[in-house]
Amino acid sequence: MTIKKRNIPIDILRIMAIIFVITGHFMIHNSSFHTELIVKGNVSYFPNAALYSVLILGVNVFLLISGYFGIHSYKKFFYFLSATYTVAVITSIFCITMRIPYTIKFMLFLFSTFWFIGVYLVLLLFAPIINKSVDLIDKREFYIFISTYLIVWGIQDTFANTGYIAMNNGYSIFHAIAMHFVGGGIRKFQIEKSCSRWGIFLFIFSLVLENTLFLVFLQFGKSFMIDNLYAYNSLFTVISAIGLLFIFSNIHLKKNIPGKIKYILFLIADATLFIYLLDSSQLCQYFRSLAIKRSSYIILYVILVFSISVLTKQTFDSLYRKLETFAFSKIKQSNLYHTYYERFRRL
Repeated sequence: MTIKKRNIPIDILRIMAIIFVITGHFMIHNSSFHTELIVKGNVSYFPNAALYSVLILGVNVFLLISGYFGIHSYKKFFYFLSATYTVAVITSIFCITMRIPYTIKFMLFLFSTFWFIGVYLVLLLFAPIINKSVDLIDKREFYIFISTYLIVWGIQDTFANTGYIAMNNGYSIFHAIAMHFVGGGIRKFQIEKSCSRWGIFLFIFSLVLENTLFLVFLQFGKSFMIDNLYAYNSLFTVISAIGLLFIFSNIHLKKNIPGKIKYILFLIADATLFIYLLDSSQLCQYFRSLAIKRSSYIILYVILVFSISVLTKQTFDSLYRKLETFAFSKIKQSNLYHTYYERFRRL
């Protein structure tokens, strides 16, 4: 997609989402936030909880956007897989060279380390089927699906903690498929346009209600509900993310953005996968633990991660395109290609 055809507001939303993810990693992995807030129920951490209720939206926003624009090719699966292992190998080499604490299991079992990548790779395989499902349903069936999902896995799983329908707090392929489906349905039925005025309301009201319930649960000692409250599949997290998609999909820029700014936004938005991979690596986990000590270091850390990721993405894409062209040309020249292509064509 060329820069002129890019949806700038959605690109900004992508960048916001990855900033949410990185900041969330700081809060969860490099501070006492989770222990003090959820385990001990420390009310003084309420401002942190309010901030986290926004940061947790990042993953759902990415999943909704993927469904909103659709994934129409299996080529993306191989691209994502190659990118994941490329970043893992490079960061592992740096860890070993710089003598940073490192375990080989990190690279060997990437899908347990990068939970989102493992889920997203499976989603890439299912995406064409999900897209066809979206094409086949009508508006009434779509509303039934999203209502059922919000009630069963949003409300009941948050408040009742029912194990038999639990989704591991949204860390699951089923939640990713559901969000992709919802994003596709929103685009198909143009719900974001008919509900354009509801975006800000859904976003703010869900967050206010979510954080009010936090104080209520804290008062009654329902710590397990607090954990569920800030889950990816929480009713409030899902609705707030949908609200954000409504807001940014209805932004129409009246003034032309300077070309250089458009280009920078394009580069960062296009490199969000690499930003996530780099930030989640053991290399960056080490530097993140150092950066947390001073706010100025955190800003420097984010700038460096963004810059390195953009450069890595540009270099990787150039090499990947050449390798893809070379591999495909060799496959087309083989006898097996012609044999199986002819059989497939006759089906």
